[in-house]
Amino acid sequence: MNDTKKRNMKIVLIAVLASAVAVGCIALIMLNQNKNKNTDASSTSSASSSASASSSADAEAEMTVKCNSYSVYTLNDTDFGFVIAKAHIKAKSTVNLNLDHFTTEDGIKLSAVSQYADALNEKGYSLKSLSIADAIITSSDTETDANLFIPYKNKDAETLKVTCDLNADCDLSFNLSSSDHIGEALKKKTETAAPTEQSALNITIDHASEIDAEKVLTDNDEAYFLPSTARVYGFHVHVTAPSGQSVQIVSASFDGGENGIIQAEKASVHTSVQASIINQSISASGDGYIFIILLDPGHTISAISGTMNLQMSDESQNASLAASLG
Repeated sequence: MNDTKKRNMKIVLIAVLASAVAVGCIALIMLNQNKNKNTDASSTSSASSSASASSSADAEAEMTVKCNSYSVYTLNDTDFGFVIAKAHIKAKSTVNLNLDHFTTEDGIKLSAVSQYADALNEKGYSLKSLSIADAIITSSDTETDANLFIPYKNKDAETLKVTCDLNADCDLSFNLSSSDHIGEALKKKTETAAPTEQSALNITIDHASEIDAEKVLTDNDEAYFLPSTARVYGFHVHVTAPSGQSVQIVSASFDGGENGIIQAEKASVHTSVQASIINQSISASGDGYIFIILLDPGHTISAISGTMNLQMSDESQNASLAASLG
């Protein structure tokens, strides 16, 4: 290899090494810049979180809870008393108050009073109408009102204190000696059905019209074959049962005076639009037809007035009513 070639190879090698060094330097610079950015972002996030926590702590530290009014309840059928207090909460920022911060001198946390509410419910009392606050009171405003349920164990106590671990401005105190609420207003209302008038058995029978004998049917809607001298009449009967009782007509007969007594047809006799009322069990009201058949060879009968005698499943309900046909 001559001197010229050797010199050229050295130049190329030096250029490659110089490029590698330059790339390495650039990479180190970029890595350092990213590290600085991450450090700045972390610092900003940490500062933001600290500021938020500080703001929340400041809001709680400067929060005040005052009692606008309250009522003391001592019920004869419970082993504890309770106060319903209307509290006014005021803070620097949005109110988000956990009732776990409040504890009575009996050691009862206001976030854990469900057992006392359940005991009242079992005795027939309800706090539903009072809109009692749950475990957390929240509001989009800096001030809000809330009804607090505050049980206490010693029914002979004259005072009750509730402390708040946020700050002393949230402590509450109550004078129990002024109890004049016996709890009747909290009694759950039970709905009672309005008394209804007791109705008596009522049966009416319409004037009977003649029915085309060819339209009379029997079991399975089969034609009811009748002699050519037969005339069929249907009495429309309306029944209103006595309150709490059922009514059933088991048989009927029409007393037509000089025309004799005619037994009503059995329950299976009907037409395509008229059902028999015989053997129907009626518990409120119902209607149907009683069918009778007259043999009138010369078709001389124009009208008959008489009496319909009804035999009921309960014989004490048997009835006789004026009826007519023709």
